[in-house]
Amino acid sequence: MGLFGKLMRKNRSDDDKMPDYSYLLEIAGLISHNDGSAMKKLGVCIEDPSGYFKACSDRYDERGIDINKCDPDTLYWIALVDELEETGYVVSADWKDDPEQVLWALESIKTFDELVGSVLSDMDAEDDADVESFGAKINALLEKVCVCWIDIDSDCYELAIVTVEAFERISEIARENGHSIVKF
Repeated sequence: MGLFGKLMRKNRSDDDKMPDYSYLLEIAGLISHNDGSAMKKLGVCIEDPSGYFKACSDRYDERGIDINKCDPDTLYWIALVDELEETGYVVSADWKDDPEQVLWALESIKTFDELVGSVLSDMDAEDDADVESFGAKINALLEKVCVCWIDIDSDCYELAIVTVEAFERISEIARENGHSIVKF
């Protein structure tokens, strides 16, 4: 049975209920400061998965994911990342990007100026070798804020900038639901 059959199957028994993906809304709210657009799009994903995944199938095709064969947990987790990226709260950095590219990408996140712009505006990114060491260097400069990445089992880092308090909560929620959000 394909994804849509699994998601939309009628006559479910009590043991075969649709999983609760509302935790994605809590994570999105903490990352995006409850941005209406991000929250609305994820709400559609949760309330009308068949329509959402059909409408967004091109995104999954670009990632090499067959939505009819992929497990639903992965599809919903990627939907979280895609909607946060589309609304400007997450940015993707390839594992092989140099630190200058990563800093440039971070500057495009909506919360950059508010949370870290003044600290990172004069940062020298030339002496770091990779994304992880550069992320750790950034976080060492920050006090109540951190750069983290949403793990989608890819060769890219899906980067977000959040308060340390928000990070603690979103990483806990992710872990409780079989995913991970990691601080550099």
